[in-house]
Amino acid sequence: MNDEKFFNVILNVLSRNLNINMFYYDRNYLYRRITSRMSQIGINSFYEYYKYLIRNENEIEMLINHIAINYTEFFRDREVFEYIYNEVFPEIFKRKRIYILSAGCSTGQEAYSISILIHEFLREKIKEYDVKIIAGDIDKDALKYASEGIYRKDEVRNIDDEILRKYFVNLNDKYKVKDEIKSIVEFIYMDLTSENKFFEFFDMILCRNVIIYIDQRFKKKIFENLYKMLKKNGYLILGKSESMPLNLREKFDVVSLENKIYKKR
Repeated sequence: MNDEKFFNVILNVLSRNLNINMFYYDRNYLYRRITSRMSQIGINSFYEYYKYLIRNENEIEMLINHIAINYTEFFRDREVFEYIYNEVFPEIFKRKRIYILSAGCSTGQEAYSISILIHEFLREKIKEYDVKIIAGDIDKDALKYASEGIYRKDEVRNIDDEILRKYFVNLNDKYKVKDEIKSIVEFIYMDLTSENKFFEFFDMILCRNVIIYIDQRFKKKIFENLYKMLKKNGYLILGKSESMPLNLREKFDVVSLENKIYKKR
């Protein structure tokens, strides 16, 4: 077996141990991330890295964390959040029971941003609503970090001072999300390429800057899963550089092309 074929063997090891079908993800991207990790530890061949991988228990977790894209920030693309607040929330909060998904939530900033936005929108009336934000990711370390809800000063730099004082506790050089914001957020392990239990469950799904890392062959499957998870008239919000596949465009209305917000028909 030549060295290049051990690349596939490594993907199989990851898939088996982490219950993630790594073959769904963009092959060129995976190649770059795995070789980057190999370079960090001074290994030049996939064969040698495979041997290292099976001899070191922690390396599988190290590799998946290296592969996972964890760049995120509070209120990333602020204009998207402003549109959600002004145009989407008035529609979905006509109902009293609202479920929202932050897919590929990474270290939790997006989910907490939505929670803050909901508290700002509903204010004291939030007690009259049943609101839950499900935040899912494949990176277990990122989920643990998100669940703690403690962020460095540089991680909260995009938050207005008033909001920071209102919804965070200052812990010297760090900031902790207040319990009222955390109370409506639940972090779970979620692989978007797999079938899940959330059939027509969500009123709004944010899946931003996730699809761009998926292999073209499997993007259709993920979009179909997102479609199934959305309620009728539910909102799907993609990243600025992502677009709806042709086969699903007839099943969604475009709400805001600029902000990549779509509504399920």
